[in-house]
Amino acid sequence: MRKLVLNEQEVIAVYEKYENARQVSEVFGCSTETVYRILKKHGVPRTHRHQKAKAQIANCHQKTRVCPALVVQLSTVAKMSDQDIAQLIGSCAGTVSRVLRQHGIARHKTAVRKSSVDVDAIEREYLAGASTYELGEKYGVNHATISKWMRKRGHCRGKGGGSKAIQELRKGREVYKERARKQAIEQLNENPAIELIEYVGCRDVKVRCKKCGTEYRWGSWLRDADEPCPHCREQQRNAERIAHERKRERKQYEREQQREAAREWRLSVPRICKECGEPFYSEHEGATYCCDKCRKRASYRRDAKRGNIGGYRKRMRIVRTKATYDPSVTLNAVYKRFKGKCCACGCKVYRSKEYRPDQATLDHIIALANNGTHTWDNVQLLCSDCNSKKRDFGQMRLPIAV
Repeated sequence: MRKLVLNEQEVIAVYEKYENARQVSEVFGCSTETVYRILKKHGVPRTHRHQKAKAQIANCHQKTRVCPALVVQLSTVAKMSDQDIAQLIGSCAGTVSRVLRQHGIARHKTAVRKSSVDVDAIEREYLAGASTYELGEKYGVNHATISKWMRKRGHCRGKGGGSKAIQELRKGREVYKERARKQAIEQLNENPAIELIEYVGCRDVKVRCKKCGTEYRWGSWLRDADEPCPHCREQQRNAERIAHERKRERKQYEREQQREAAREWRLSVPRICKECGEPFYSEHEGATYCCDKCRKRASYRRDAKRGNIGGYRKRMRIVRTKATYDPSVTLNAVYKRFKGKCCACGCKVYRSKEYRPDQATLDHIIALANNGTHTWDNVQLLCSDCNSKKRDFGQMRLPIAV
């Protein structure tokens, strides 16, 4: 690429004449960056024009005395624009506009309602070839407003290729939508399980089930062909539930039959009693004694070997005297005395016939098996849980909290 050789002095002279780097670049056939580089090299400032423009703006914003009557006459009688009036009197256009507004002269166009304009006539002329600017001057409407009305009615003529491209894009979208619609309808018609009734969109399709005849809305047609309708699906779920229940009942019946067969087998096999040696039959698998008498006799003999004569610890029989037995000590009386609270844990206890952890029980502080007495100084109210923990060890086993 050949380097362009420029006379820098001529470039500077032309810049002093035009004061525009773009015009200088067009004269010499170079870029604006080359012109800026030459100016920077020789120390020529690039703000000549900007400085003059700033000076003019500063002069315009200075407070100058303006004759309002002259401005009004030039605007109303001479029909001069704000810019021409400002140049004539030596002020700015903003000052002229302000003076006119103060005197009630509006230089801007008033808004036009759509109902007061014949939009159909505008549309006919627009389609005939009239421009929006011509129609705006004729009907007193802004050209941008006319363009907006025409776009809403589906007309997008425009100046260049942009509007044409938009129209082509819209047409392409419509073609794509129609092609997708036809493809969806073909897929629905090929589905062997359903029959198409109405197609609004891919997410709103009304179909009929060929199996049960139920009509329903299909949220999306992109589904498997074997997927059943809601009615068939509900019937399928009910059938599966019934089949599951029948399977569970069949298994339960089989288990009962197995237990009954095992019971019959145990009753058919004779056993020998370990105590008396007589044969017997029992439905229990681990039965070793023929009766309760043989079982207790074996238990007594086993306890005698361990040193526990009698087979169990006998409770002391209280000799009913005034010192050892008080007939007024009952569960109800003890419950009222201790106000229905456990003396061990302090929880609320209840009187009930069925077992519960907070059931009220009468407890002897020193157990009757340990030579305790049935008097008021040896009784307390405990819940079933605390009483079972205390057993017959006395109050040293559990702290008493009255």
